[in-house]
Amino acid sequence: MMTLMNRNVALVYVRVSRLDEDERERKLSPAMQRDKALALREVSGLTVEMHEDLDRSGSGTIKRPGYRAMLDRLTRGDVRYVVAYDQSRITRNVSDLQLFRDALLRHGALFIEAATGRVLDPADEDQELGSNVLGSVDQHYRRKVARRVRDSLTNKAAGGDLVGPVPCGYVRNRDINPANGHVTRVWVEVDVPAANVVRTIFREYATGAHSFKSLARSLNTRGVQPPQRHNVGRGARPAGSPEHAVIFTADSIKDILRNPRYAGRVPLRDGRVVTGTFPTIVTAATFDKCERIRTTQRFKGKREPGTGKAGSPYLLSGLLRCADCGSTMSGQTFRADNSHPQARRSYTCYRRRVAGGCDAPMVRQDVVEADLVAVLRTMALPPGFARAVDKAVATRLRTFGAAQTVSADALAAQQRRINQAYKVGRMSEWEWEAESREIEAQRTRLAVQPAPLFQQQQSVLTTLVEEWDGMTADERSGCSRPSSTA
Repeated sequence: MMTLMNRNVALVYVRVSRLDEDERERKLSPAMQRDKALALREVSGLTVEMHEDLDRSGSGTIKRPGYRAMLDRLTRGDVRYVVAYDQSRITRNVSDLQLFRDALLRHGALFIEAATGRVLDPADEDQELGSNVLGSVDQHYRRKVARRVRDSLTNKAAGGDLVGPVPCGYVRNRDINPANGHVTRVWVEVDVPAANVVRTIFREYATGAHSFKSLARSLNTRGVQPPQRHNVGRGARPAGSPEHAVIFTADSIKDILRNPRYAGRVPLRDGRVVTGTFPTIVTAATFDKCERIRTTQRFKGKREPGTGKAGSPYLLSGLLRCADCGSTMSGQTFRADNSHPQARRSYTCYRRRVAGGCDAPMVRQDVVEADLVAVLRTMALPPGFARAVDKAVATRLRTFGAAQTVSADALAAQQRRINQAYKVGRMSEWEWEAESREIEAQRTRLAVQPAPLFQQQQSVLTTLVEEWDGMTADERSGCSRPSSTA
């Protein structure tokens, strides 16, 4: 066993794939996992830190912030044990399991299964073998269950049922047998308060007077809450979780308007559409009218890719993020008035601007863009560096194959020779055509002269930082947009 001196921390990890009231009672509840871990004698006297991922699958680690935080905490070097109810709580993926054991070994910690009390030393090859066997079983079980669930959901969808999370405006109810806790019936019904909001969205968009963005702004200004707010605590997501929106956005409006299930139509993976067995919220005529408007607006006012907004003086709109709420920040101009003789330009948080839902202050445009230019000035490259990179790339492309080393003059001479050979009868027509095609292909490869992209980008950056103070807003915008020839 590895040395455990001066290690007084135990990290307890708790994970459940589904978290709702039914599953809480019938499966590995978070409370039960915590109690089993804290009851271990090895943990007694140690400082215990909890890390949890509730309603998270064990198939990967990217969407498990609690797991990532636990691995980050492990790097401090004072952790004696990592504890979980069993190995499947850590992961049901063999490759992720190996990475977990490597992290334990690298930072000198052991793993304990609270369910059995088994201690895993990652340095012991026999214990590693047993861990790999269990990991393979866990992965097989996950994939088998996933296949069964996919087949079952596909069959239900083909029958017109709503599968997966129900759209906002609906709620899924269950009847449970109190004697054994089994679900006896599941059905979907309309969530009246949320459905009324959905109907309002369809009705107002069907007038043709709104875009997604303007409709979202109108609803936020009137204090209408997104329909998820009426459904807090009823679904799989815990109340107050980030999945519950607090204001409307253009994307949330679009997601509602493009969902045919509100009109009782269930789209299948094979492209078919079946009639739903659940109540509708809007009529088919209303949905079809909104679809026609949405399609028309989708192609209205299209610009060439990469051209950006014409005349926009705000280079960082949509790129900046609010430090308080994480929403995007966009430019906002305040006209000159008696107190301010000149127009004021700032970047403002989206939630503060459209709904007053954030207290983060506005950021002056000149301040934040000056800070950006100061950072860009520190990114200057050594003289000739960009040219050397472009030259190396061009050389690599030209010499990628032996045939590409032939010069243009040599190819022209070769073409003249085969033309002469064909004329005097020393070469058949099909041989001449084959040779000519090969020569033309070599000419094409040789003619590839990669644009000096690195030099172009460095030139744009240099121009931007050196001439920033003397540029107008339009000149700055034009310099920062990618060239169509680049």
